[in-house]
Amino acid sequence: MDNYNYSIHYNIYLNICLFAEKWRKYEKKSDQLSLEEFKKKILYDHYIKMEYTNLTTKNDVIILFLPVDSIISTTTAEMGKMIHSINKKSDIIIISENNLSSHVNKSIKSSIHRIKTYVHENFSIVIPNASLCSKHELLSSDETKCILNNELYCSLHNLPRIKINDPQCIWIGAEIGDVVKITSNSDISGTYIHYRVVIPYSDNKITFRSTA
Repeated sequence: MDNYNYSIHYNIYLNICLFAEKWRKYEKKSDQLSLEEFKKKILYDHYIKMEYTNLTTKNDVIILFLPVDSIISTTTAEMGKMIHSINKKSDIIIISENNLSSHVNKSIKSSIHRIKTYVHENFSIVIPNASLCSKHELLSSDETKCILNNELYCSLHNLPRIKINDPQCIWIGAEIGDVVKITSNSDISGTYIHYRVVIPYSDNKITFRSTA
C-alpha cells in the first residue's frame, strides 16, 4: 500500500458518508473515521466497513469501501468470506476501484444478501451538487400515477429511459421501474421538467411494475 493515495480516497470515503446519510437517508451506526483512522483501517484491514440502518425498510445496510487492488475485489474466496461474515438480513453496498471481475460477481449473485456494487468514480464528487448536473428526484407510486394519467397521458413504456447505473440514479437510490423527475435550468428556455423511467444495464427484457 506504499503508493496508495490516502487523501484522494479519504475524500471518496467522506462523499460516501454524505451519499448514505443525506441522499439515501440512512441512519449511521458507526462513527465517521478521521484521516489517520482511515489510513490504519486500509493498511491493516484492507477495507472500510460502514454500518447504517435503512429507516424505510428497517434493514441494516453495510457499505464496504474497497481500496485500490484490494484482494477482496479480485478473489472469490476473500469476497465470500467477507459477505458470509455479515448478518443475513443486512443489505450490502460494495464500492471498489473498478468493476468486480466476472467470477467475483457470480459469487455475489449466489449470495442470499441483497447486494449492490458501485465503483469509486461515482463518489469522486458529490454528484447531485455538481454545477452541471440537473436535479434528479424519485417519484412516489402515487406521484407516478398522477403524472402518467393526468399530465403525460402515457404508460411507463412510453417514457424516455435512464439506466440504473447512471450516477444520479445511484445517488438517489433509484430502482428498476422507478420514475425520475429531472429539473433542468437554462438561461434561454428557463426551467424544464421531464421524466425518465429507470431500466436495467441491459434493456433487452424489461418488466415494469403496474401503475394502475
